[in-house]
Amino acid sequence: MSIKKAKKIGFVASLTMLVGTVIGIGIFFKNSSVKGTTDGNGATWLLAWIVGGLLSLSAAVSFSEIGSIKTKEVSGLPNWAEQAVGKNFGYFTRFHFAFLYYGLFVPIFGIFISQSFFQFLISIGGIEEQPKIWVHILIGIFLTAIPIIIRIISIYASGIVQILTTGLKIIPLIIAILVGISLTNTHNLSDGQNGFGVGSFSISKLVAALPAILFAYDAFLNASQLSEKTKGGTKTVSKVVLIGMIFITVIYSLVALASILHSQGTVEGLLKDSLSKSSAKILGIFVWFFITISAYGVHNGFASSSITLFEECVNKPTFFGIKKLKEKFGTQKSSWILATIIYAIWTILFSVPSLIMDSDKIIDGYTNYPTLFFFGVYGIVILFYTLKRDKFEEVTKISNILYKVCAWTAIIGIGLVMGWQIFHTQTMEAWSKPNESSSWGFLVDGNYFLNKIAEFWTFLAFGILFIALPKLNKYLMKKYENINPIQ
Repeated sequence: MSIKKAKKIGFVASLTMLVGTVIGIGIFFKNSSVKGTTDGNGATWLLAWIVGGLLSLSAAVSFSEIGSIKTKEVSGLPNWAEQAVGKNFGYFTRFHFAFLYYGLFVPIFGIFISQSFFQFLISIGGIEEQPKIWVHILIGIFLTAIPIIIRIISIYASGIVQILTTGLKIIPLIIAILVGISLTNTHNLSDGQNGFGVGSFSISKLVAALPAILFAYDAFLNASQLSEKTKGGTKTVSKVVLIGMIFITVIYSLVALASILHSQGTVEGLLKDSLSKSSAKILGIFVWFFITISAYGVHNGFASSSITLFEECVNKPTFFGIKKLKEKFGTQKSSWILATIIYAIWTILFSVPSLIMDSDKIIDGYTNYPTLFFFGVYGIVILFYTLKRDKFEEVTKISNILYKVCAWTAIIGIGLVMGWQIFHTQTMEAWSKPNESSSWGFLVDGNYFLNKIAEFWTFLAFGILFIALPKLNKYLMKKYENINPIQ
């Protein structure tokens, strides 16, 4: 099929869009934080991944049914939020899905690609250290534009890119799984050991590890934003979400098992502990090459999905000022302008403090909040749909028992994790250890000291913005444009 003629993507492209977006750079490092939280105890560590996977899979099963709700003016999560919960919540979700979720993630992922690529150059000996943060910000801005331009030119071309990057990023994970599990007794690093012989099992530490694990599964609904661009529409997307999440859950659990057997928190450490020391440099090059590919795949998935959402936010006026933009430039160009404005706002908000600190701590820290808040949105949508399920007659329903078990597992699980994250991790822990060093940061750490209490104030600021901005936007639209975004 000619790229120019293709208007929709198929099942495979949609599936790789989901898998490639969820499996990002986090899985290459995520076990480090889980290991720390569980004190390296293998049983707690592995069960945390299994429980987190089951919670995420339960949510995916729930959305495999919810996702068959007929698309109206908007698609994906905003549509389901409006029909399951109500128009107010639908507007709220639509606003922040565009502004906070995609608006923040898309420009930040461009920076992560830049950092990963320079780390790859370091691994091959091309340079000695990471450049200053301003270099990554400039490169990130440039990289952000590439997948958006590809998506605008052809969604089919965007799908091809996603298939290629997803296939490539799976390679090191499969190798890590095979090597880590088959060479259980090989430990070439000084801290190498079998995690199942470390410490003792702890329920409380298992619960504490769940937020980080659930965050690794976020973005599984990105494919839903392309339901109108996917052959078969919502029915295909529902299958994509279910099959994709089963695959991801299995991969993540096996990576965790391999990591535990060598008590390593990173894929690079796992490979180095399993294989000979002489191969360390080659392994570093291998891993960082694929991390860079993985980062680009995530970026492509997010950018592709965001274009559709911004177009919908123009057709169903969601932001103040969009009416005049649409009258002057039309839907398509207005959506590009809207995306550029939102990306620019967030780029300024994370670049200014990052430049002052010469560090990526703020950039890394900001990425926690869209995920945290939207897991709450997922739980609310599942809850209200479940309570009203009998009223949705046109929905393609799965087994009644299966749905209810999965839905209530997801609702309760998300509620517990959200409660723990908000009241314990973000609040109590910050105030009990105010001067403890922040865990934020990726590859450009800098010398700027950031403490736990700074994390709390950042969380509070995001919380206020999350609640207040849609209200302010609605007020401005009604007062100055005579438009009610809740219709």
